[in-house]
Amino acid sequence: MIELDYKAIRDVLWSEDVQEALQSALLKAFQREMQENGLIQIENDYENGWKRLSAVLHGKQVNLLEDLEVLCSDEAKVAFRIAFERGQYAGFQHFFQRDTEPLTFEAFVLNEILTLPEMKQFPDYCEARSKVNELETELADQLDPFSREHLTSITSAWEERCMAMLRYGFALGHQAAVEVIRSTAPEQAARMAQAGWRAAKETGMTDW
Repeated sequence: MIELDYKAIRDVLWSEDVQEALQSALLKAFQREMQENGLIQIENDYENGWKRLSAVLHGKQVNLLEDLEVLCSDEAKVAFRIAFERGQYAGFQHFFQRDTEPLTFEAFVLNEILTLPEMKQFPDYCEARSKVNELETELADQLDPFSREHLTSITSAWEERCMAMLRYGFALGHQAAVEVIRSTAPEQAARMAQAGWRAAKETGMTDW
């Protein structure tokens, strides 16, 4: 007998391999977006920061920087998952509660996951953010001011990437909900298409 529940399926859908592939694709999309918007300097500073620090760090410091990169990536993955699930909720809420104001990305994601005390409802994200902060501080304390600037370039780039993962997650989650509704209630396609457009516009994904 095969025993399955939603948690088991969810673990497969959010497995490390799936998250790695998804994040890789989304980061490429983010870099294209930055290029189109004339903001690619953030990514250039990230690359330069790695280049400069790799030339001056030694021993444990190298390991700390590599570990920090992994933790920043993990934080972005957690952020995407949370935003995706909230995007799904927002899409279904718009369908089933027609008389209520649609849940927005700013109110339902940004004001929740990026502010205290609301952030505490996401222990996985809080833990990831805390680990990043601790490791960044530990490494920064060992660097000269010039090298700290390059470290900041790396972590700042990841903050921008994490914000992108929140935007993409909410929009794609909302789109997933819309597609489910459109396939099961085709008569609602036009109304849900409008809802999907609003979510895409709010998150800057109208060109996707």
